[in-house]
Amino acid sequence: SLPRTNSTSSSTDTSQSKTTFTSYERRRLLAQMLATNPDILTLSIENNLQPKFDYFRHTVGLSINQTRYIMLKRPQLLALSLERNIIPKVEFFMASRDENAKTANQYSGGLGMDMKEIRTWITQYPQTLTFVLDSRIKQRTFDVVRLGLMVGSDSDDGGDNEFVAPMNFITRSERSWKKWIDVHIALVDQ
Repeated sequence: SLPRTNSTSSSTDTSQSKTTFTSYERRRLLAQMLATNPDILTLSIENNLQPKFDYFRHTVGLSINQTRYIMLKRPQLLALSLERNIIPKVEFFMASRDENAKTANQYSGGLGMDMKEIRTWITQYPQTLTFVLDSRIKQRTFDVVRLGLMVGSDSDDGGDNEFVAPMNFITRSERSWKKWIDVHIALVDQ
């Protein structure tokens, strides 16, 4: 079985480097956040916002700056249910891979990631958590596992290693993902 992530990736450095904003960037992002998601003003601090911040800080292990960064970059996360949406996705990413599934509908595993890998991933691609688990995330994960790929390259094409899927494999458009798979399979078949 192949390792689950590309240990040569510099993604940890990348995720740590852009998790702070200037005062101007914070004001601009907050204005954009409220303009595109005004409903967040109606969310309960005690029942909605604080539990999410606590989960990302204490369970996932994000720093205050990383938590702030992902919330400002993807304010939709604030409106998602922690128990029905965010936690099941993080648990799915941590679950062991299911090498025996024949179809995406039968797939009952995950990506086999540890929490450090998940932290790096969602700091770089917080939009990953906004996709639907049963349709988008599970299907793409099945593709990665079925092809025996690692996840972890921070390059758009998966890097130089033919066994590495790009970290943005879930967030890519359907067309882009299918094209990437076709190119990957052609490279492996050579």
